[in-house]
Amino acid sequence: MPEPTTSSRPRRRPLPELGVSEQAATPVPEVKPEVLPAVAPPVKAPEAPATRTARLASAWPGTLRVRSAPSGSMYEWRKAGDIVQVLESDLAHLLAKNRNDAHGCCGSSGPRIYFVLV
Repeated sequence: MPEPTTSSRPRRRPLPELGVSEQAATPVPEVKPEVLPAVAPPVKAPEAPATRTARLASAWPGTLRVRSAPSGSMYEWRKAGDIVQVLESDLAHLLAKNRNDAHGCCGSSGPRIYFVLV
């Protein structure tokens, strides 16, 4: 049987793995920053432009309903003398319904007043 040959070179030690130490791992306590509740600044409602209104009285002896105002508002007067607050943007439209001149059609020949500005 052949004899084992001895080499003249010494055996190499295995190289240590990089990033790995032989010391036991010691956990480091986690430090978390203190979280404070966020304080929201006070919220201010946007200032709406002041809506200007006018008082309009009905001069018509019955119920009047206006659904075609330029602002989209609906107005109702139940009897003559009722007063309703109307938007100034609708005022010209409502007063234009009054007919002050003589209208010679079909027997209706007099002024027709629906609304009076109060």
